[in-house]
Amino acid sequence: MDKRDKIRAKLVEAQEELDKIDDDYLKLKNELDTKWSFLNDFYRGVDKMIDEKHSIVLSAYSKLPDATEDMLSSTLETIHRYKTVNLEEFMSRKRELERKYDILENCYKKEYQKQEEIIEKYSCELKAYQSDEKEE
Repeated sequence: MDKRDKIRAKLVEAQEELDKIDDDYLKLKNELDTKWSFLNDFYRGVDKMIDEKHSIVLSAYSKLPDATEDMLSSTLETIHRYKTVNLEEFMSRKRELERKYDILENCYKKEYQKQEEIIEKYSCELKAYQSDEKEE
C-alpha cells in the first residue's frame, strides 16, 4: 500500500468516526427526548389527578353537614402544597434534563469539530500528495 492509499484509508476511517459521532449523538438525544416526553406526560397526569381530587374534595365538603370553613381551608392548603411540590419536582427534573441536553450539545460540537479538523488534515495531505505526484 502506497502513501496515497494510507492517507485515503485514514480519511475513510476519520469519516466513519464522524458518522459514529453523529449516530451516538442522535441515540443519546433520542433518549433525552424520550425522557423529556415522559416527564411532561407524567407532570400533566399528576397535575390532572390533583385537580380531579380537588374537585372531589370540594364536592365532598359541600355535602358534609359538620364541615367547617377551617377544615375546608386546611384541605385546600394541603392540595395547594401537593401542587407546589409537584411543580417544584417537575421544574427540578426539567432543569436537570436541560443541563444534560446542554452537555450533550457541547460535547457533540467539540467532538464533531475535532473530527472535522482531522478529516480536513487528511484531505489536505491527500491533495498535497496528489499535487506532488503531478509535478513529478
